[in-house]
Amino acid sequence: MRSCSSVLKAEALFSSFGDNRNYARNVFLDPAGRRFFADWDRSAQSSVASLRATMHQHPSPQERAALIEELRTDDEFDRLWEQYDVAPKTAEVKTLRHERVGDITVSFHAFAVMSAPGRQLIVYQPEPGSVSESRLLTLRIGALHPGPTGVGAASD
Repeated sequence: MRSCSSVLKAEALFSSFGDNRNYARNVFLDPAGRRFFADWDRSAQSSVASLRATMHQHPSPQERAALIEELRTDDEFDRLWEQYDVAPKTAEVKTLRHERVGDITVSFHAFAVMSAPGRQLIVYQPEPGSVSESRLLTLRIGALHPGPTGVGAASD
């Protein structure tokens, strides 16, 4: 059985976004979010529920309040926020629409980072031997050896 054991930096996978440091901002405030997440409604709902579940762990109440205020400028975030769903990210399957390589279906698992309260490590794993695995490997090769257009030689 083959496995996509090589590490792909988040920057390559989330290159559609202007700033990929905050998942909720990507989902709601970045114009790429609605294109990137194939099931945007599900991504939006789980993003808000996870934020509610982990917000008490944020090291700065002021930064947390500023983030929520910023996100509430989006009508859909505000609607979901008012529903008060609370559910931490654990594991799920999702499809991502990457602008260079196409749809990538991955399962993900979320892990708490004990040394950084409020932070999570999210591990994405494609089905071994799948088209999605091939596309992730293409992104990895492109990130390591960018060609003139920023895409590696292995891209389609």
